[in-house]
Parts: sequence; structure tokens; C-alpha cells
Amino acid sequence: MNTKEAFLELLNSKRVPTNLRSQWSYRLERNKLSLDKIHEALLEYGYNIKVPSKWESPEDHFVRPTHESFVQLLLSKKIPSNQKKLWKNRLQNCQLSLNKVEGILEKYGYRKTQNTKWDNFVEYKEDYRIEPGDDIITLQTKEDTVWLDNNVYHCILKGPNYEDNLEKALKRERLFDQLNINGRRKPVIIDTSSLVSQTRDAQAYYSHFDRREKFAAMAIIANSAKSIYYGNFFKEINGPNIPSKIFHDYQEALEWCKEFIIIPKPEAIEFTHSKFWIHEGILHHQFHTNVQTYESILKDHEFFKSLGVAQKPQPVIVDYRSLTKMINKVRDYYLENTEIFNKYSAIAMICDHPSNDAIVQFFLEHPSISIPCKIFRQYSEALNWAKRQI
Repeated sequence: MNTKEAFLELLNSKRVPTNLRSQWSYRLERNKLSLDKIHEALLEYGYNIKVPSKWESPEDHFVRPTHESFVQLLLSKKIPSNQKKLWKNRLQNCQLSLNKVEGILEKYGYRKTQNTKWDNFVEYKEDYRIEPGDDIITLQTKEDTVWLDNNVYHCILKGPNYEDNLEKALKRERLFDQLNINGRRKPVIIDTSSLVSQTRDAQAYYSHFDRREKFAAMAIIANSAKSIYYGNFFKEINGPNIPSKIFHDYQEALEWCKEFIIIPKPEAIEFTHSKFWIHEGILHHQFHTNVQTYESILKDHEFFKSLGVAQKPQPVIVDYRSLTKMINKVRDYYLENTEIFNKYSAIAMICDHPSNDAIVQFFLEHPSISIPCKIFRQYSEALNWAKRQI
């Protein structure tokens, strides 16, 4: 159900005290109840966000959740620098309402393609917690435990009544820094079921912190009314800048996280900046550096020639998630050597942030590239699409 339907259902239920119900009904009828207040009320009374609102960018026509669309807009050159600084500071300090964000997106040409969809109060197991296996090495503080298993980071908020604050958040991030010895980003599962409160400075930190530096996706396990509330509130209003989803079951969370993992084949060829391998007739190209240099592209294309790929053009999956910059000399190389794209029947581009979205936008707008090109967030979706291009 949409936001209005969910809120009317809540007002007609017996969950809300009579005086508060009358107040909200009065303000709703006179259009004096903000979208933020409606969302907060639904979350407080146990409604679960099934699908977050999404917007289509006028730049690349890619559809993103509200928060990610606003981050992309802040990274663009459309907004005057003083206004951009003001909005960025307000966003980081949780002082920018959802109404305001949506109004700004509309003003700058973004089109809302998906309204928020809600589920009624969901069933969950109150005593359910994830635990590391006996053979798993963990890193711990008094408040948190983290570990790595199945190429997925795991985290438990300890104790029956976890009160989150900025100090605990910073300690938790340092644990992940110690665990991430090779610098590769992986999905994370965080069990927040014991969460009962969260300070405003912690919320501001989560909104500001660029989680793509550590994580490819975030699965939030929430098995209490409070943890569901904070998880949904975080996703919809302060949203992380990586794919995120709330779960009540660990196996479901793990299976979802695996959709973001690309594990190179043992026979993969590795260079300084990237890896290559062929799987099911599809060439895979995975970057593991943040800048694509001119020297690296020359090596890459020399390698393409030696691969011995079939005469017929084949699809390629390119994992751009580690890239944040493509130097101008690389762009010039592509402009001068467009024939290299004749080797492919299609290009599936995996991105997870506006910075690498901006890089691949070059390919989507290049007039000499006539083959199908598409952006994906999940490897499983990219693989299925590439198979259809064979």
C-alpha cells in the first residue's frame, strides 16, 4: 500500500491513542501534516517499508532511491556552491526534511518513478540473533562483535538493550578497518535486533559516512519493534549510499548479500589495476583500484587481443565499483579508438555510487557506441542480462 493508504489504515486502527488520532486526522484534512511526520508515525507503529521511493535522474535517466538521487544532485555542477554547501551540511546533520529533499529533486528535473510502498506490521522472532561459528575469528569491543564469513562481513550489536551513539559507531568502524586487510569491499550483515535507541549525532554520522569505502551492500537484521523502526527510518530518510535492505531471517539476508559478490575464477588473469576471466561465454573485467589510468587501459586492451575470444562479439561484464575517477587521457583514448567496442555484443556495467555512475555515463552517451549498455547494482542481474545478449 502507498503512504496515504497506510496512514489512513493506521488512523482507523486502535493502535493510536484517541487524542493523537484526532489531532493527526485534523491536520491531515487541512494538509498540515508533513511527509516526514507521516513516515515517522508509520515506522513508530510498526509499519515496514517494502519499497522505498525512487527518482529518475535527468542526466543519465537511471532510477535511484531518494537519498542516493539527492547525493548525485549534490555531486553535479547544477547547484551554486554556497547552496550546495548549505544542503550538504544540513543533510549530514539530519536537518533536511524528506519534503524539502523531494521538492529540491523536482526543481532540478528529477522525476519520481516510485512512491514508498508499505507493509503492515511484520512478524519477527524476538529471540533470534545471528552468531559466529566456532571456527570463526572475531574482533570485539564491549559493545560489538564483527567477523568475516562467506565473503560477507557480519556484525552483532551486543546486549539486550543496545543504546547506539557516536562513540560506539566510531569504534565499530575501526573494527571493520582491522578486518578489511586487503581493502576489498564486501557486503555486510548487521544484526540490530537489540537496538533500543540511537542518538542524533550517530544518525548524522551514518548519513555523512561514505559506506561505499568499506561495503558493497548492507543487510540489516531487525527483530524488534525499535530496530525495525530505526532501520526503516535510516533507509528512507538518512539512507546509506549503498544498496540496503531489512531482513528478519539470516539466510535470506545472506542470499541477498551474495548477489553483490563477484568471485573471480581461479584461472583469472590479474594486472595491477584489474582482473579478467571468462565465465559461461561472458568476459568479466573487475577493477580493484580507484583510478583508471592511461597505462592500465593500454595493458587491458593488449590483453583483450590475446584472449582468443570467439570471432562472434560477446557480452562483457565490467565491475566499476572500486573506480571513482577516469582521467581525461583515458576518455580521449576511447574517443579515438571506438573500434574496440566492436569486440562486444553488449556491456553490463556494475556500479554502486554516483561517482562511478558518472564514469559509465560516458559510455551511455558516446555517439559511436551502438551496442546495448546498461547499469546494474547487483551482479546476479548483470549476469542474467548479459546471458540474454549472447
